[in-house]
Amino acid sequence: MEPRKKKSGRRTAEEMFPVVEQYLGGSMGKSEFCQKRGINIHTFTYWHQKYNASQAVAKEKLVGSSKLISLELSPPQSSEMLEVCYPNGVRKNNPPYRKIKST
Repeated sequence: MEPRKKKSGRRTAEEMFPVVEQYLGGSMGKSEFCQKRGINIHTFTYWHQKYNASQAVAKEKLVGSSKLISLELSPPQSSEMLEVCYPNGVRKNNPPYRKIKST
């Protein structure tokens, strides 16, 4: 008789991220979700945080890969300032657009 291998208690991202996505797509609370699936709530919270962190990193890579951003501008009113708000919270006010006549 071959000895049984003891299953490691460690879970992997490949195993847990789909579970977290299932939780996020549903309407159950965390406690109820974990109880119905037999998952320790602390273990689930750990993987939920790891999932959120991985999504933030993936989003940052996507945004950080492009140095250019697109802007949507409406035609300026004569007295309006153009305000640019950067992702880090910095705001820059620019004077209104003025058409310069060439001579």
